[in-house]
Amino acid sequence: MKTKPPRQAQEWTCSSHRESIGKALFFPGIRSNKNTHINCGSSAHMYELIPGDPIQPTLAENAFVQVIMMFRKTFIQDSVLMMDFHPCYPIWQHSTFSDPAYLSFKRDLLQIEAQDHDPATHTPPSMCAYALYISNPD
Repeated sequence: MKTKPPRQAQEWTCSSHRESIGKALFFPGIRSNKNTHINCGSSAHMYELIPGDPIQPTLAENAFVQVIMMFRKTFIQDSVLMMDFHPCYPIWQHSTFSDPAYLSFKRDLLQIEAQDHDPATHTPPSMCAYALYISNPD
């Protein structure tokens, strides 16, 4: 079986690069008067991001980072219970989950979880609602 030799990458001229990007934007119906980097190749664009060039974060970027940070806390909290359901997942091999701080957190959370399911200390939601009704009958 004959195999073809790999194609060599060819450098594009600036005009052919601009033309292909214009076609790619035109095809799905994207219209814009702001073609900030349409004339630049990726290397030219990356050159503009030198260390002295501050990148201004947008509102969407800041909100995205906040959501990721919130999910990080939620994931760490839920990871204790997820380990019981999916103990073979490779993510549990990460050093975070063998850190002494995490192991202490895991032990404390499992104790709280065990108390929540203990019938002697568990108050059903209906009893909580009744207690709230008695204390505030309006």
